[in-house]
Amino acid sequence: MNEATLSVATEASNNSIKRATIGIALHVGLDFYGDDGPHCIIDPQNRLDFNAKMLEATFNISSEEDKPKVVEFTVGNGGESWLIPHPTQATLQPGNLPTSSQQISLKVDVDALQPRPEPYKTDLIITCTYTNNPGHGPRLFVVPITVTV
Repeated sequence: MNEATLSVATEASNNSIKRATIGIALHVGLDFYGDDGPHCIIDPQNRLDFNAKMLEATFNISSEEDKPKVVEFTVGNGGESWLIPHPTQATLQPGNLPTSSQQISLKVDVDALQPRPEPYKTDLIITCTYTNNPGHGPRLFVVPITVTV
């Protein structure tokens, strides 16, 4: 594990800059913490491109069959009101059960978009956390979203 600090500008005015310092740790390896930590299967999309003919899409989030842990997840729209995920949170049970998988629908609210030459972009952020896995943080998955109006 490598540790470092990151300096971020928090305010800038005239010729002065206020900075905040954040401690960070970098973990490099095939097995993050070498544990059976949060693992969600997101299928089949690693990106979504919407256009005037395709304004809805679905994908699945599943827990791993061989991990005997409950997974809680949330889905965020990157702060963009024009992208509507449903549901935005749920709990997946372990194993191969109907409650081990959840279909997520995504809709684009075209009334919230104005035609423009460049596409609208955001990231769908999926956060998966095991409810009984202390000491290990959630795992984030980012799915780039592009909408061409």
